[in-house]
Amino acid sequence: MKYIDEFRTGALAQKIAAKIASEVNPQRDYHFMEFCGGHTYAISRFGIINLFPDNVHMIHGTGCPVCVLPIGRVENAIRLAQTPRLILFSYGDYAYLPQAA
Repeated sequence: MKYIDEFRTGALAQKIAAKIASEVNPQRDYHFMEFCGGHTYAISRFGIINLFPDNVHMIHGTGCPVCVLPIGRVENAIRLAQTPRLILFSYGDYAYLPQAA
C-alpha cells in the first residue's frame, strides 16, 4: 500500500503522543470511542493507549455495522431504505455496500 510506511514509525507516534499530551487539560478527563474493530485491534496491538496521558481514555465500541452485522440485517436495512417516505439513519458504511439485487 502506498504511503503505509510513513504511518508506522515510532518517532511519528511519539511526536503525535507528545502533541496530544500538550493539548489536554490535566484537570479534565477525556473519553474517546472508536467503534471499528480494525481500530480496536490496532490500538491494542501497537500499545497506542499507553502513549496517552492518564486522563485520556479509550472506550472500545461495538464495531462498525458492516463488519459485525449479519448479512440478513444489512439486507433488511437495504429493503427499509427503499420504503417510500421512510427515513433510515445509519452509519455511513452502508454507502459502500454493493447494490441490492
